[in-house]
Amino acid sequence: RCITRSPRRIPMTRLRWWSGVAWTSYTAAFPTPAPPRRRSRFSGGEVSALIFGLATFAADYAFAIWPHAVANLFVAVGAYAVARCITEDHRSWLWAALAGLMIGLGVTIRADVIIAAPILFVWLFVNTKFVGRPMLAFLSTLTTGLLVAAWLNELKFGQFNPLTYGVAAGSSSD
Repeated sequence: RCITRSPRRIPMTRLRWWSGVAWTSYTAAFPTPAPPRRRSRFSGGEVSALIFGLATFAADYAFAIWPHAVANLFVAVGAYAVARCITEDHRSWLWAALAGLMIGLGVTIRADVIIAAPILFVWLFVNTKFVGRPMLAFLSTLTTGLLVAAWLNELKFGQFNPLTYGVAAGSSSD
């Protein structure tokens, strides 16, 4: 056999290149949806989430940071409720009440959630159209949540204080 280039190979390469250009131009100009795929019982995301949750230390870390994540959830829902209260015209006081309740109940998880209360209060006071009802709703539900937190601390630690984690009981950090 002779190892030389066939003269017919060069035009065929150009033909393939031009057909690729034409097909790319056509598909870019007229996109079509992908054909439906057959769905299995579990998708790849579900399987990978199961593997991550069951075969790693993810559960240990999730329980270790549980109070921080839940406290962030309460603050985020409170901030969202204040933002909705500012943008709503009709029954905006309900959103303010939800914001106060979230911050008040968030103190039952972590005491530092109370830091968000004056921030959300000022944000609500400065930006809301109707100052009276939303402010009263925010403060009353915040007070209700703080009373629930104080009552729970009374049951657990014997102190009617919403911002306590209990008595030191002889630790070295007294």
